[in-house]
Amino acid sequence: MITREQQQFINHAIPELKRDPRIVGIALGGSYVHMETMDEYSALSFVVAVPDEELEAVLGDRVAIAERLGTLLSCFTAEHIGRPSQLICIIGKKGFESHGTCL
Repeated sequence: MITREQQQFINHAIPELKRDPRIVGIALGGSYVHMETMDEYSALSFVVAVPDEELEAVLGDRVAIAERLGTLLSCFTAEHIGRPSQLICIIGKKGFESHGTCL
């Protein structure tokens, strides 16, 4: 089950991501798809869609985009799982640490 903190983060992140005109779609994946398996330790996996012509610019800006979602504590790309365009982030917001963000 999704926690209040996770839902608050989602409620903050989606409008923030929508502010970027290059982002044409937003989806939540991972444990969120199967809410019954979510718990307080589950990551939130955001997937953003951008037009092909914006992809390189968004990839170049992905850390800055993640920084708009909260206090970016750490981030790294996901080459280790074969997804070099994915950014995995640890984002702190008001005393809690959230959750993987795919950008």
